[in-house]
Amino acid sequence: MWQLIYENSPWPEKPKLSRNLVSAVHSFLSVALLTTRHPIKYEIIVLNSVSYFIWDLIYMFRYRMEPMFVYHHLVTIWMFLSDLEKSLICEAFFYAELSNMFTYPIYHLMQNKIECKKLKFFQSIWFSYFRIYKFSQFFKYFEYSFLFYNLFVMYIFGIYWSCLQVKKLII
Repeated sequence: MWQLIYENSPWPEKPKLSRNLVSAVHSFLSVALLTTRHPIKYEIIVLNSVSYFIWDLIYMFRYRMEPMFVYHHLVTIWMFLSDLEKSLICEAFFYAELSNMFTYPIYHLMQNKIECKKLKFFQSIWFSYFRIYKFSQFFKYFEYSFLFYNLFVMYIFGIYWSCLQVKKLII
């Protein structure tokens, strides 16, 4: 599915926009699935997201290695396949994907050289709220384990990415 979206993007001559479209579809679909009430919802969410992260890993190995995203994807796949409480995974993943809602449209505008400073400011606050504040509330549910420490590293990534967004607004 992800490769079909990529290959049939309206911007075949712009691979960054095509990949951004795939990421946006995954994120929007994840949020939609996480807000529905359906008995097989968890399995669909896992299939949707694990398949996307595997597709994106293959893309990175083929075209452009991004170590932080490789780590992020592998830990997220591990989280989905772990024995953690499904509702906890769904809630954390919902906030993670919700934090990205404005990232993809703003990236598209930036790639097309369209000024969006006010949107970037809003997006920085939005992203930081979910990735720093909301995620900090999940640590009380995790026992200290190898997965806990890896999820904590991803939390630090969220702080780092939030700081990068703010820095770009200032400079």
